[in-house]
Amino acid sequence: MDILEPGRGTGRNLLSGERAEHQIDAFIQKRHNNRVASEGERLVEEAWKASERREEARRRTEGEHARLVWAKHLRGVYAARKEEYERLVETLEGIDRKVTP
Repeated sequence: MDILEPGRGTGRNLLSGERAEHQIDAFIQKRHNNRVASEGERLVEEAWKASERREEARRRTEGEHARLVWAKHLRGVYAARKEEYERLVETLEGIDRKVTP
């Protein structure tokens, strides 16, 4: 039992806690090594990398499609503006012809 007195330590043996942590770490490492020996290395990281490559390809395709849609939209906008300015030029040329004899 720990007796707490002001200004004094608890009197706990910290070495036994460190020893227990070491034993737990050794147990975990042993279980991991046994699993790897019996099942082989898990391919989680490889599966994740493959999944990430597929997702990146999907994002790239999606981005290319979005750029194509935007380019087609701009083509329509610029065509409309071209027609608008051509009408404006024709109007101004008609006014210019009327003003100059």
